[in-house]
Amino acid sequence: MKKRIALFLALALVIALFAGCGGGKNGGTTPASNAPEETASPYHYAKGNFQADSRGIATEKYDYQLPFCETDETLTFWTVCWNPEYIPEEGYTSMEFPQELKKMTGVNMEYTIVTQDAMKSNFATLVAADDMRDLMMHGASYYSGTVKEAVDDGYFINIYDYRDYCPNYMYEAAYRDTNDKATYSSVFYEDDFVYSFWDLYDGPVVNMGPVIRADWAEKLGYNRESIRTWDEVYEMMVAMKSQGFSTAPWQIMNTIEISGAQVFASFDTVGYVNTGAFQAPFQIDKKVQLVHLTEGDHELMTYLNKCWNAGLIDPDWAGASSNNDYLDKVDNMGFFATTASGIMTLEQNCTDADAVFATIHKVQRSADQTFHVGLAASRKSYGETSISAKGSNIELAVTWCDFRFSKGGYNLMNYGKQGYTWDYDEKGNIQLTDQVLNNPQGLASTWCLLLYALNNLADCGLEDSNRKLYYPGGEKYIEYNEIWYDYKYDGTWEWPFGLNLSDENQQKVNDLAGDLVTFITENYLAFVDGSKPMSEWDAYVSEAMANGGDAIAAIYQDTLDKYYA
Repeated sequence: MKKRIALFLALALVIALFAGCGGGKNGGTTPASNAPEETASPYHYAKGNFQADSRGIATEKYDYQLPFCETDETLTFWTVCWNPEYIPEEGYTSMEFPQELKKMTGVNMEYTIVTQDAMKSNFATLVAADDMRDLMMHGASYYSGTVKEAVDDGYFINIYDYRDYCPNYMYEAAYRDTNDKATYSSVFYEDDFVYSFWDLYDGPVVNMGPVIRADWAEKLGYNRESIRTWDEVYEMMVAMKSQGFSTAPWQIMNTIEISGAQVFASFDTVGYVNTGAFQAPFQIDKKVQLVHLTEGDHELMTYLNKCWNAGLIDPDWAGASSNNDYLDKVDNMGFFATTASGIMTLEQNCTDADAVFATIHKVQRSADQTFHVGLAASRKSYGETSISAKGSNIELAVTWCDFRFSKGGYNLMNYGKQGYTWDYDEKGNIQLTDQVLNNPQGLASTWCLLLYALNNLADCGLEDSNRKLYYPGGEKYIEYNEIWYDYKYDGTWEWPFGLNLSDENQQKVNDLAGDLVTFITENYLAFVDGSKPMSEWDAYVSEAMANGGDAIAAIYQDTLDKYYA
């Protein structure tokens, strides 16, 4: 017992001696610790540095410490360019936008850029060779199976599993507007499944709509703000033709309309004909409706055929896939669909200096019509990026994508490098430069930002819907866009948000859809110019249902019945 007491006293004395030698008011020095120092991470990830809900979804935006990567490592990115001839010989990475993005993030990105016509075939080659890049444009959507199979088969990650590394994207989908169910369901395929980073607008947007040659209309006694119905549009176009303003005033597409335009939503259907994929159905009173086979489609085709017979539709419509295919006919265009920024391109290509192109309201079948389907104001745009499950650094790839949704990345994503494609004016407003507005290489201004900043048709980011309109006079087009928001919509016929087919049923639909899509593409469009007379509509519908329509409708109906049970 005495030995133990002596030992404790000795230890106490040693401790007291060390305590007396410590640095303090008397200027002593503190001996260095023998414990290993914590090495600072070369990655500045968001994980653990933001407020989140019970699911781990960020409830606030996150500002990255830049650069967030200090390892000088390289990721790879497979994407597309619609104007590859404008990329310099030194390659895309030599351009100002990717250089500035590298500087801000610290990530070296090696880009594999394909052309539009080679996207799907090149993707199939990469899948077959098991040679995915770290980031893949439209990856999960291009996969031959379902998006869940694309993840389950080990090709792409479920981004939800990496939500600690993408707070800005999660916030934008779930918390920017908690009433925005359309955007949430576009991003969250299921509450715990997110297969891609989608390009998202920074607010609900109606990006396209109907436009008229307003100076002609005014001379004919029409006010653009008073034109509301399809009957009025028909009368206006007849007058444009009969009074010699245009030989064929209406420019439609070989897909009827541009994807996303929804000019024909008043016919209670989707006008756009997707020639490469099955279009998801909607429902009326809990009964499945297959697009291009409904009574609304019959009424739409009847109207288009009436306009064709009156000589109002451009005879070369079957060869036009975008408004660019009509640029040599701008002087003849009286009624068409485009974006507000697209109006500027048309004016630039019109030889009539007095031409005025202006927007009109969403066209209705009847005055004060309420739209039921097709106009849900989701903020989802077109671009989409999936992350390879076999990537070299998944956390870094996810973070790189998430930066594109952050406050710090917003200006670069939308307008490119400051001082090159944009700068502030004397009032502190963003203004595009001549590199965009009067491109030295001749690239149209509406396409410039897709090359010099965010390519919103292919890649992900948080997008300013007015980003192409920041120049003197551009406020006119921003104002033009406002008229497209003036409509009544209740969404009662939309497919329920978040309701998806099971993997098994989705695969069944994929297997059946090929023949049906081909049949619809070859026959539905033929009603426009009378190649197939309207008297054959019922036979067309019956044959389409026999070519997989009945089986597909039954699968969706069973899913819908269980949802409402």
